[in-house]
Amino acid sequence: MNYKTRKRYRGEPICADPTADPRENETALHFTAGDRRLWISSYEPVIVAGLLARPDFQVGHLVFMCSSDLECVVGVVGKLPVGALSLGRARKSDSHELVVQSKSRLPVGQRENSGDKRATSRKKPPKKAHGSHVQKQNRRAGRTRPR
Repeated sequence: MNYKTRKRYRGEPICADPTADPRENETALHFTAGDRRLWISSYEPVIVAGLLARPDFQVGHLVFMCSSDLECVVGVVGKLPVGALSLGRARKSDSHELVVQSKSRLPVGQRENSGDKRATSRKKPPKKAHGSHVQKQNRRAGRTRPR
């Protein structure tokens, strides 16, 4: 087996490295308090596929396993918005494929612009006037009751 790295994903198949112990197929997250994006590396095929399916995932590099008849992605390192994580919410399943959700599995309100806090935050509507300015205008005009 031969390995190489590239910076672009071009639709190659994703597979597990048959020469590695399954316990070596790990996923790691790295970020600090002020980071808006986290570094993630994974050698678990279902996580690799989920990351590559996300448009907000930036590939740092891909690890390819090359043999005479097959070239496939066995690992990835890249950046993901910290907002893409949902730590602290319990799931009913311990399945690893649910760790990184693709856009199709996200709730409808999170599919567009996920990871961009500014795009998903909702602005408060402007406050309505309490009518005090209308009462002042009426008094100035000599009216006793508002219209």
